[in-house]
Amino acid sequence: MITKIGPSFPVELKQAGLLGLPFAWSADGQFSFDSSMSQAQKDAVLAIVVVHDPTKPAPHSEFVTALDAAILAVPSIDPRIKAVFVEWRKQIL
Repeated sequence: MITKIGPSFPVELKQAGLLGLPFAWSADGQFSFDSSMSQAQKDAVLAIVVVHDPTKPAPHSEFVTALDAAILAVPSIDPRIKAVFVEWRKQIL
């Protein structure tokens, strides 16, 4: 199966509880599954692919892009604030 994968795909996998399973995908939509994955897990991942809209932006992507720019624009930002931002960013993306 070859399909285009968009920026919202990892979020969709996370919402389905599938992110972190041992599989990978390439930019051209080719999937490779580790032999430790069950057929049910593979089918669940591929079910997400079938309904995935590659044109859909990642949730919060515009906001996070603007926030990234703001954080980077302030070279003297307190490292603690930057660390909190980095952790928060990991959770929403």
